[in-house]
Amino acid sequence: TDAVAEECIRTLRAEKRGRATFLPLNKMLPARPKGKSLIAAQSSGAVGFAIDLVKFDESLRPAISYVFGETVVMDDLAHARAQMGGVRLVTLTGDLIEATGAISGGYIDAAGKSVDSASELKQIGEELREKSGADAAARTELGKVSTRIREVSEELAKRSIRADAHQSTRQILDKELSAARQRLQEMAEQIRASQKEQEHASGELSTLEASVAKLAEEIAGLKAEIAKSQEQYLGQLPGALSARVRQWQQDAQETSDARVKLNGELQ
Repeated sequence: TDAVAEECIRTLRAEKRGRATFLPLNKMLPARPKGKSLIAAQSSGAVGFAIDLVKFDESLRPAISYVFGETVVMDDLAHARAQMGGVRLVTLTGDLIEATGAISGGYIDAAGKSVDSASELKQIGEELREKSGADAAARTELGKVSTRIREVSEELAKRSIRADAHQSTRQILDKELSAARQRLQEMAEQIRASQKEQEHASGELSTLEASVAKLAEEIAGLKAEIAKSQEQYLGQLPGALSARVRQWQQDAQETSDARVKLNGELQ
């Protein structure tokens, strides 16, 4: 994986062991043939893409694809030359034509090279198997971590939903509390206004009561003066006439009292 590659590079740097190229299988993407390589693979003398001519574990395809790329195997150099330019070509005898046009070829001591190549291939195979084992363990650990991350994410999502619900409820309660406080303030203002009106009315009532009392005193005084004047007037009249006037006054008073009583019964 890329994490293993990073750790190996750190080790090489720390121990000053040189440089190396690593192929992180978890991040590499297989190359897809295109353009000139597809034309060359279908041309006369083409054997096929090099990656299609070797057997390997599919889990290693990204690395194998990195090694072979879009290399096309041709049966001989003549057919390879016909397709050269923009595509990497290799012949069955080992001649190599790079995409840039550079050509490599000649004689190889197969006898001397086979032993080294076989040993090197074996060593590479062992290293690949070790890396594959480490990669499998890393994949397993990654799966566990991913599962834990998913569980934590789900729990966080649930808590977020509950928090949103609590927040919504709190906002509603805050609005209701604010409305209640506003209503309470309005009612307090109404009570204060009513108290002011009552105080004003009480003052007016006191004033009216004082006026009524004063008027009652004035009326009583006027009645006394009228009664006094009547007595003086009656005293000046002849006896018979004076008695008759008093009788009329008595009848008038009785009539007034009867009218008041009748009005009270009718109500």
